[in-house]
Amino acid sequence: MSRTAFKIPHLLLSKMLAQGAFAALKSERSVENAVNLVKLVRISVGSGWVETASIAPDIASNDRLALTETEGEGDVCVSALDIIKDIDSLQKPHTVTVEWDGHGTRQTPAGKVTLSAVTDKGRKTLTWTYDAYDPTNVPALVGQPSQGPLLSLNLETLKDCVGSIGWAVKPACTEGVFDNVLLRTTENGIQFVATDGTQIGIVTPVLEAHKIGTKKQDFLLLNANLLKKALSHWNETVEISIVEDGDHVWLTGEGFGLRFPSPSNEVRNRYPVKLLDRLMATPTEVKATLDRVEFIQAAKAAMARASGYCALALTDGATEISSNYRNSSKPALVGCSDATGTLKKPIRLSCLGLLNASQAMRGDLMVAVNPDETRAVVRDTENPRIFFAFQHISET
Repeated sequence: MSRTAFKIPHLLLSKMLAQGAFAALKSERSVENAVNLVKLVRISVGSGWVETASIAPDIASNDRLALTETEGEGDVCVSALDIIKDIDSLQKPHTVTVEWDGHGTRQTPAGKVTLSAVTDKGRKTLTWTYDAYDPTNVPALVGQPSQGPLLSLNLETLKDCVGSIGWAVKPACTEGVFDNVLLRTTENGIQFVATDGTQIGIVTPVLEAHKIGTKKQDFLLLNANLLKKALSHWNETVEISIVEDGDHVWLTGEGFGLRFPSPSNEVRNRYPVKLLDRLMATPTEVKATLDRVEFIQAAKAAMARASGYCALALTDGATEISSNYRNSSKPALVGCSDATGTLKKPIRLSCLGLLNASQAMRGDLMVAVNPDETRAVVRDTENPRIFFAFQHISET
């Protein structure tokens, strides 16, 4: 068999392996194949390029790099954990060579992948060998999505959007609905939305018009946990493109690509988009502007005393967060300031949601309510495009 090999600085290979093996290492769902207990990364070499990739049922990842020092063309799979552990054990700068001349079947490894590391001064060589698995264990990914981007934005903005609403996600949701971040296009631009079925976080980033694609797709769902983990693999200067391509949604930037499966029709039908539209269309009236620090302190105290829920009450000139929604005889925690209106009755809120929402904001909090006073909307006075709504969606 012909030899396949490439030479690369070890820090660069470490980054490529971490990004390419992201799906295998970070997904909590196993790939059902003969070697599903081995978290595999696929290494591919072509004329002038090297790629690493992995796949799981809920996400796939790849990283491609232009490279001149390559020999032959071929693919192989190895244990991601083993090769990353050895690469990361190198302390000083090394140049590494990765080579193989065959691989086993889907069931049984055969042949070896050799990793040789030489210090920059050439004084010492370290060598490791790994079982070589059939590359069809990790089906090849399309290098680039065929469609144009729905959206392009810098990494800092994307992290800010996801971080601002992440508190409203329902982790490990068995229904596979509320553990996602919703990305949709509206007449007012792009919105990122998260909800657990009771409370909602919404952020509308300010983007230049040319950053928003011409394709009118208003419904993309991305697994919030995997998305948050993935964002740590890009540096702050990268511009991210979000692309819907057939049955998948891609996030791409600087050679690194993540591929999420598009939501099923069942998930689409269960996500409360129509309710979100009604929520957005309902007018609200500002009742108070609250000091963020005092509000957080009051919310923490209420959460320590309440069983999951608290009540927001506005009276003339004061705001109170009660630690017991149903029993008004309990003492309220006087929180904040500048109440400009009153409420007929307290609004029931999630203590944790209220606390997390206020901590995600930067400025003071502007509280508004809908006409029948069943829902509170909290906005960031420094960035009004970040806001949160609290109501019982599932009971509406």
